[in-house]
Amino acid sequence: MTRKRFANLWHQMVIQKWTIRKMAKEIGMPERELGQKLNGKAEFTLKEMRALQAALGYHPLDYLFWEKQILPTSKADL
Repeated sequence: MTRKRFANLWHQMVIQKWTIRKMAKEIGMPERELGQKLNGKAEFTLKEMRALQAALGYHPLDYLFWEKQILPTSKADL
């Protein structure tokens, strides 16, 4: 099973064609730091969460930062 932290945040980034590099520049954060936070290796501050929220069109924070277990898409994921 694949676990994707902040699946809704990733989904909005894909829909809106944001790369980690472009988003990091937009919110004033080093690219590597944003990547680590998106992948769960570090935690976001509220200020950073609000900057991402603004860049993505003000979706509720509990939607963007909801952690969800993604179901397997094929037998290979089991």
